[in-house]
Amino acid sequence: MIKDGWQALSPFCHLCPLRGQAQIKDEIEGSGSVWFVGERPADEEVKQGRPFVGKSGQLLRELLREAGIKDYALTNLIRCAPPPDITPAQLATAQTLCAQNVLAPALRNAEKIVALGQISTQVLTQLGFKVVSAPHPAAVLRNPTLKSKLRFIFQTLNHSTASLK
Repeated sequence: MIKDGWQALSPFCHLCPLRGQAQIKDEIEGSGSVWFVGERPADEEVKQGRPFVGKSGQLLRELLREAGIKDYALTNLIRCAPPPDITPAQLATAQTLCAQNVLAPALRNAEKIVALGQISTQVLTQLGFKVVSAPHPAAVLRNPTLKSKLRFIFQTLNHSTASLK
């Protein structure tokens, strides 16, 4: 059953097992030249309707500020919140459908794409995108030793995008 206010983001949404769930929109700062792509919205993102607003999002935004990255977009492979009883096969279907039909058109104009986590890296590279693979901020919260790696990637990224302008 489709919830009130839900709109298909693509003609392919009707094929998705998540159709009708709460949608999270992209968040773009400045020109949005660097896209950071996570896997899926978490509970706090669903509540606020924005990507990366929970604890991992706070860490992500802190590291973006530290690195001086001001022109970025935050998004996820899937834009709808998965229900708790979703199967891995349904989640994989949703990731592929949304990444191909909703996310891919937006990413074609990105100067850089940062895939946050293994799943984002895998899906985006399978779709033919060249990505910078980085640990997901949630993984950094579980394993703080990854923070220096993520910080280094962001600092390197800022220097490489500055040279593109």
